[in-house]
Amino acid sequence: MSEEVKKPLIFDHEIPPEFEYYRYATNIAVGQSEREFFITFSCIRPFEKPYAVARVIVSPEHMREIIAVMQTQYAKYLEGRGEAPGGAGGLRR
Repeated sequence: MSEEVKKPLIFDHEIPPEFEYYRYATNIAVGQSEREFFITFSCIRPFEKPYAVARVIVSPEHMREIIAVMQTQYAKYLEGRGEAPGGAGGLRR
């Protein structure tokens, strides 16, 4: 089996200081209107009040692309662990 060479992620967008650091999310909520999807990433920890770490609005076209990219990356993650892609792994839908 040949080893895949991992290329560094090239992201040449300007990142404002308030987005310079990653934020950990333990939950995601997705809603939609006729024209947009609303995505809220939040952190829920025991004995702490839940708080949102990011909120975004995307078009249906971009949502389709996001889902495709997420599925591809998750399949690669599972493949690297020797696991077969499957269902939601017990996560709520």
